Amino acid sequence: MSRGTNHRPFIAAVKAGLLHALLMAAAFPPLHLPPLALVAAVPLMLLTYRTTRPWRSALGAALGSLPFWALTHWWIADITDAGLPVLLLYLCLYPGLYVWLGTHLPLSRLGPAARPLALAALWTALEFLRAEIVWHGYPWYLIAHPLAGCLVSIVAASLGQYAVSFLVAWINAGVCRVLATPRTERRFGRGFLIRMFLVLVAAAPRISAPWSESLGPIAVVQTNIPQSNKDSPDLDTRLSDFSTMLRLTSEAAHAPEKPALIVWPETMFPGNSLSPDVVAEERRSGLGYPSHRFALTEWHDQLMDVQRSLGVPMLIGSMGIDGFRIITDDSGPRIEYDVRYNSAYVLDQGTVLSPRYDKAHLTPFGEVMPYISAWPWLERNLLALGAQGMTFDLKAGDARRALDVPYEGDTLTVAVPICFESTMPTVVRSLVRNSTSTGGSGVPASLIINITNDGWLSGSVAARRNFVLNCRWRCIELGVPMVRAANTGISCVIDARGRVVVEGPNLGEPKPDADALVEGVLSARVPYDGGPGSTLYSRIGDWFGPAVFIVGLGLAGLSILNARSGGRTSPPSLA
Repeated sequence: MSRGTNHRPFIAAVKAGLLHALLMAAAFPPLHLPPLALVAAVPLMLLTYRTTRPWRSALGAALGSLPFWALTHWWIADITDAGLPVLLLYLCLYPGLYVWLGTHLPLSRLGPAARPLALAALWTALEFLRAEIVWHGYPWYLIAHPLAGCLVSIVAASLGQYAVSFLVAWINAGVCRVLATPRTERRFGRGFLIRMFLVLVAAAPRISAPWSESLGPIAVVQTNIPQSNKDSPDLDTRLSDFSTMLRLTSEAAHAPEKPALIVWPETMFPGNSLSPDVVAEERRSGLGYPSHRFALTEWHDQLMDVQRSLGVPMLIGSMGIDGFRIITDDSGPRIEYDVRYNSAYVLDQGTVLSPRYDKAHLTPFGEVMPYISAWPWLERNLLALGAQGMTFDLKAGDARRALDVPYEGDTLTVAVPICFESTMPTVVRSLVRNSTSTGGSGVPASLIINITNDGWLSGSVAARRNFVLNCRWRCIELGVPMVRAANTGISCVIDARGRVVVEGPNLGEPKPDADALVEGVLSARVPYDGGPGSTLYSRIGDWFGPAVFIVGLGLAGLSILNARSGGRTSPPSLA
């Protein structure tokens, strides 16, 4: 065999990976062409039928998929130059692994209908592995995600997003089956696609009637504070940003229809913490900034005065600190504490209500280094190598509870996933369920409020839109509406069917990027059906994802055994 012939499987696989990358990129924002998700996996699936060089094809597919991952994650370079290539190489492993395992599947032993099911199960199992298990999970860019709000997405209300990923992968596998079958034998393929369409129609429940009620209005203060400002110790900058936040809060409270709640994004309180113990210790110490005649408690006192005068309850993102103390010795005063949390607080009548919510699922490599944080010396050295200035000293909260917010003379139970938590289906479900076993009161939440700091996403509007896209799936799964309060945008209201009802402070602005990287106030009523969500997924949880993962493990085991026995040296028969 000539050298050029040897390279053909690799080159063909690179082309297939590139086509897969192109289709995936076009399916997701900013282009967001959802139907392309139904064929985005076809190039990789065709490789599993046709290649005779599994390793070369897997490597070529991984390399070809690189542009998609680079296009969707370039903003990470603004946080860590060293971390971006490592992340891209990691994400490329999945398309390559899929091709290698799919190539070695004993497809010839499966019936015609079972082959697409096996390929779909393997695809979904690898998505579940990436989204829920490895490195504490990274559930972005699943093949189902572009289809939020489409007919097939309603299946998530019963079985969760992984069931939709399975159905979408199954459609891809059916298309692949048709393309891989000789034209003279395609009658089966056409019939298979028709049956898949009928299954999807039957699986989608009837769309319910319009919403009978609404909550609110609820006002969101969308700040536009760069991450560099949030991390800056410069007092003048912090004072200026805080003044802007208070001004926007006043604008929100004086809207034509007075809001029932005002929400600030994640960790927007510029002081040490809103925890009463911390404020009491700051007051006891009497410390402050002499050059500005500004006491440590001024942040807290000004915010309480503003909230009390406006007469509107507020939900605020701030640090939670336990064991806070100010120690003065020969070297001067210094602050010490036992643990810090990323927290959410409710303010009413000029006081901080109890309890607060402490973020229970920390962002991998943003707030914690999975596995690595168990060895502080290794964490310090890796940070010095790839992310100078970052620290991972946050602790995960031990209670997945909802918060009771004062609302029109009563209380409204609200789930408050913080930032990355809103992308984790099981985390948001546990917050909405508010079970006593997870630290809640047992009263399910009627509303989700996602507070987030999307300043980390740098200038990528596409990444922000993908964040919103991910949040839409939580609403579909749980049948509960959501309000997003995002620093640097995109703030929005999402109804219980996953539809964006209103977006950003620039209402009516024709530009698609107008609601990102701007400051302003979004005040809107939230569509509501009178109670907490009651979807099947909300009641029974995600069993489909783990089940298909177990099936995928079995298929992967068969592939490995088949490869070790030399079971795939030529493409499988399609008969």
